[in-house]
Amino acid sequence: MSDRVFFASTILLAAAMILLALVWPQGQGRRSPAPFGKPVETPAYVQAEREEAARAEAAPPLRQGPQP
Repeated sequence: MSDRVFFASTILLAAAMILLALVWPQGQGRRSPAPFGKPVETPAYVQAEREEAARAEAAPPLRQGPQP
C-alpha cells in the first residue's frame, strides 16, 4: 500500500470519527437513545439525605439557652 493511499484513508477516517463525535448524543452531553441508554436512578443514600434534610427543615427549631 502506498503512503498516499494510507495517509488519505487515515485522514478520511479521522474526519469521519470527529464528525460522528459531534453528532452522537453523548458527544453533546445528552443521554443515549432508548435501546442503549440506561434510566437515571438516584442512589438510595442520596434519597435518604434529601428526605432527612426535608425533615430537618420542617422540624421546629431547637431552643437555645437554659431550660426552666
